[in-house]
Amino acid sequence: MNLCCRSALLALCFPVALWAQENPPDPRASDLLRHLRDELPAIRDTLRDRDAAPDRSWFGGKGSFQDDIDGYLDEALDLVLPRTYRAARDRLTGIDRLIVEKQKAQAALKLDMTLAPEAAAVPPAEEAGPLDGIGRLFTGEEKGPATREDLAQEIAALEAGIAALRAERQQVIDGFRRTLAESYQLQLDGRQAEALLYQVNGGDLVDAVAVASILTDLEGQLRGILADASATVPEVREQYLGVAVLTRMIIARLQAQHLQHYDDRYLPALEELKAENRRIRQESEKVLAEAGTPDHRAAVEANIRILDQVEGAIDLYRNVLVERRDKTAIALRAAEQDARVAMNTLNTFSVAMNFDAVVTGSIREFAALSELTAPDLLPLDDSQMYQQFLDISRQLPGS
Repeated sequence: MNLCCRSALLALCFPVALWAQENPPDPRASDLLRHLRDELPAIRDTLRDRDAAPDRSWFGGKGSFQDDIDGYLDEALDLVLPRTYRAARDRLTGIDRLIVEKQKAQAALKLDMTLAPEAAAVPPAEEAGPLDGIGRLFTGEEKGPATREDLAQEIAALEAGIAALRAERQQVIDGFRRTLAESYQLQLDGRQAEALLYQVNGGDLVDAVAVASILTDLEGQLRGILADASATVPEVREQYLGVAVLTRMIIARLQAQHLQHYDDRYLPALEELKAENRRIRQESEKVLAEAGTPDHRAAVEANIRILDQVEGAIDLYRNVLVERRDKTAIALRAAEQDARVAMNTLNTFSVAMNFDAVVTGSIREFAALSELTAPDLLPLDDSQMYQQFLDISRQLPGS
């Protein structure tokens, strides 16, 4: 089934909730507003220096000033970007590694059980004196072989440990879901949250939703401030309209970072994984050509079928990333244009200007582009394909 069909079956859409006027201000948006207001003079000075600088010079030219501007914007983003995603993803992958280690230990013990004697078959140990344990410590003498019953107890203990880790794993996913719902009004079920935590671009998706939610609240606060009669003082209006301009620059900065992630990290890493899968398939075809028995041929053919399924999953994964990458590129172009127009308008400032005269692009447009929709998430309707997606994600560098 192709990606479009899978996506249609999902019928998922997770809109970013837009704050209503009667809702109390988001403290994160208030903190960001104050930060941008305080940094506005320095950013405007740097922008003027950049525009006046030559394209290149011994001192770096425009690029050097742009780096300073990006630094200011990154500081602002650092105030609002959520830490929840990375922390939850790290815990989840750490738990996965522990589960795999215990499963490997279980498999080894089960193999040992086939060779181990039963307890009844082990001759009873001679009566030991109180100092015999100390004597064995110095002589290196070991106790008798582990019985099947001994190994069964160890296997059961490992199974209990695995069950506890799986319960902890579910707690991580549930906690992540609650944070998204309570902090950013993003509703996901358990499987969607799990897929998002593993998905290579999951951190970028969560960042976009979070920033859209907070900037939406900030825009509401700015409109309220500028609508107040006390904000007719030119310096006050110019200051807060300048903050509105900076929000557009923040959006452009975030989208530029995300676009770079797709082009420099996510898609190249997926191509490397596909190339490795194809290399193994070619080796398998050589082994198949030399297979001497029907059983050997059947085993290798089964391996090749699995490799083909993996390549199909990689191609679907790539389609999901490319679609989101293209959406990000569109958002970046729009945000850059909004920022240029807003800054140009602000430089011809008039006290009669209102919010919409300076800011032609709405935060709501960014919020719409930041919504998580079906094509942004990995297909979940096929259990086998879902597991392959998770396996692929574990081999990719997360966002």
